[in-house]
Amino acid sequence: MSLAASLTSAPGAGWLRSARFDLIFIIGTTTLALAVGWLVPFDSLLFNVVFILNLWLLGKHHVVSTFTRLCFCKADIARHRFLLIQLPFIVLAGVLAVGFGIGWWALGTIYFYWQWFHYSRQSWGVSQFY
Repeated sequence: MSLAASLTSAPGAGWLRSARFDLIFIIGTTTLALAVGWLVPFDSLLFNVVFILNLWLLGKHHVVSTFTRLCFCKADIARHRFLLIQLPFIVLAGVLAVGFGIGWWALGTIYFYWQWFHYSRQSWGVSQFY
C-alpha cells in the first residue's frame, strides 16, 4: 500500500478523521500560526491585518454561539439579564479604561495573550480526543 493511499484511507487507531486530515490540521495550523507570528514583527502594518482577520474568522462565531445560548427563549433572556445588558457596558468601560489609561497597544497585547491561552486550552481538549 502506498503512503498516499494510507493517508486517505478510513481513520485508524490514533486518527480522528484520517491521517491526511489530522496532519494538515496539526502541522498546517501550526505552520500558519508560526509564519504569521514570524512575519508580523517585520511589518507593523501586518499586525492590523492579522488582528482583523483573527476577529473576523475566529471571533464572530464565538459571539454568535454565546448569544444563541443566552437568548434562545424569553426564560433564557430573563435568567441571563446581567450577562446580556449590564456586563457588556462593564466590559466596554474596562476596555476604554485600559485603552485610554495604559494605551491602545495594551488591548492588542491582552487580546493576543488571551487568544494564546484560549487556543492552548482548545488544543488540550482536542488532544483528549486523540
